[in-house]
Amino acid sequence: MTKTFCASSGAQKVFLFAHSLSVDNIFVFVLVFGYFAIPAKYQHRVLFYGIVGALIFRAIFIALG
Repeated sequence: MTKTFCASSGAQKVFLFAHSLSVDNIFVFVLVFGYFAIPAKYQHRVLFYGIVGALIFRAIFIALG
């Protein structure tokens, strides 16, 4: 019973940590969009290209070692 509780407690801590990072990312997106005055109709496109660009650069850096 104790091991199950500890595992559950650890899983909850990981979930809370990951959730807090995602909320932090949303806050940063709002700040960046506000600073650069990105209109609402373009925010999805800018975010999409940013994610695709990050994936491409990550793949390049992994390939280069």
